[in-house]
Amino acid sequence: MSNDFNPANALMRHAWETVVGIPDEANWHDNEIVSEAISGDYGLIQPKSITKNSQIPAGQPSKITFAGGIPIEWDSEMYSRYIANLQRKGSVANPTPGVYVHKLAPSETAVSFKESLSVEVSRDDGIPQISTDFRVNSLKFSLAPEGFYTGEIGAAIARGEYWDDTDRIDVLGGAEPTYPFIRGLPEYDDWNLSAADGQVRLKVTVIAGSIITFLAKLGTGAYGATSFNVTVGNDSQGRPRFYEIIDSNTGTRMGTRDLPVEVHVDAVASYVVNQEFSIQRERPVWTPVYPSVPKFNEIFAKILLGETLATAEEFEIDAFDLTVTRPAAPKFAIGGRHAKRVKVRGQRTVTGTIKREYISVELRKRLERAHPAWLQVDAFDGEVIAGGYEGQLSLICGLFVLGGKTPSVGGQDSMDENYNFTAHPSGDVTYPDDLTILNTNTIASLAA
Repeated sequence: MSNDFNPANALMRHAWETVVGIPDEANWHDNEIVSEAISGDYGLIQPKSITKNSQIPAGQPSKITFAGGIPIEWDSEMYSRYIANLQRKGSVANPTPGVYVHKLAPSETAVSFKESLSVEVSRDDGIPQISTDFRVNSLKFSLAPEGFYTGEIGAAIARGEYWDDTDRIDVLGGAEPTYPFIRGLPEYDDWNLSAADGQVRLKVTVIAGSIITFLAKLGTGAYGATSFNVTVGNDSQGRPRFYEIIDSNTGTRMGTRDLPVEVHVDAVASYVVNQEFSIQRERPVWTPVYPSVPKFNEIFAKILLGETLATAEEFEIDAFDLTVTRPAAPKFAIGGRHAKRVKVRGQRTVTGTIKREYISVELRKRLERAHPAWLQVDAFDGEVIAGGYEGQLSLICGLFVLGGKTPSVGGQDSMDENYNFTAHPSGDVTYPDDLTILNTNTIASLAA
């Protein structure tokens, strides 16, 4: 690896978490990005105590926040699971072989998507970072002439990790267990060891019911005598149990009290004495595989307004954006530097803006009387999948209400309508939610 740290080599991929906080390493999905801002913010707290020499004492570490946005250019496939994570529910139709129409909305009942994702970013620095317990807390959609359909994925994240997935290194044979998963940061000095000396090795010594006893060490030397126990599975709150890894040679924890290196074991099945596992300190850079679908281009898009789906007509719109936000945020509590979890409490919102030249009084009348309307934004990628179906993304709001200032003369050649809007649940039988998203592509299941 060079020291260029070239952002043009950045990579991102995502996977569902069957157990919250534990990545599904076998089912990654690559996605392109315009940029990203989901790295950790490592806070410090400053003592207020007075010390000598009228100088400020050194601050101490505080909580670590992982949150931010991922600007993107929408297509029909790469970001579908992010949409599913925010909408939470869905259904899928298969109108012709190879074509799948996903209806994603909170009121759907056919498919319930998993609560969380893992998202991995390689920033060309040799230490790809994985975000676990990642929840999409907002999605933005923006259209303007002479551009792609752009957007942003907003994220609420519990923590970030660097450890690679686990390898089994014994020669005992037999059935494969669910491998241990470790998290946490190495101590500073351990970061500076060679790759081989910085890896963690675990060896099973005793299995008693749901408790597994391990020896642990750094690197490839001999194990020491100090062991530690792990109770497999989740705790009473349904969260995975994690235990500090104790170095068998030093008898002390790996990592530090505030940032320990911890291990989780999901189930005891197929574990046997003398099994040994290795976890590399750095995750490897991977080779991405992207879907061969085009970006949505605004030339194929259209915006429809009207009383109902049946009466909605295409409107001339110069600029449009819509943001759906749900109240997901990291939940911090006493102890440790990471969030304990990501919480989702409160109501979600769907808001947006519409800009166009003032060419009719239709929108003004709706604004002045707060008269609701049907809003539909259809984007097509211009590439037929099969049977006349193209890759498509449709936003449907059965009840949206305009707000803002009525048009006024801005100059001899300027008079525009600039409105904001909010969307709400409607009485429509087919589209009762504040926002329904229809996504047509070649993916049979977004739950995988």
